[in-house]
Amino acid sequence: MLNPFGGTVFNFFGACTRWTLYGIKRAFTNDKPISFKEFLNGPNRSDDFFDIYGHELNNKWIGFITIVLLGYLIVKYS
Repeated sequence: MLNPFGGTVFNFFGACTRWTLYGIKRAFTNDKPISFKEFLNGPNRSDDFFDIYGHELNNKWIGFITIVLLGYLIVKYS
């Protein structure tokens, strides 16, 4: 699926945010490790609709929120 540039950027930032927060959570719990690739593209070898399309949508929303918050903090404190 071809994404426009903005969607790709939001997807990447959202996956980075989710992966970082999961790493922090994993430091306090004994969860199984999940690769960054799975956060970016969803689980491998899954036919579930959410696994194929839902992770990308979640990443885009979380990436958008992250970029807006970072932009706000940069403007406010610079």
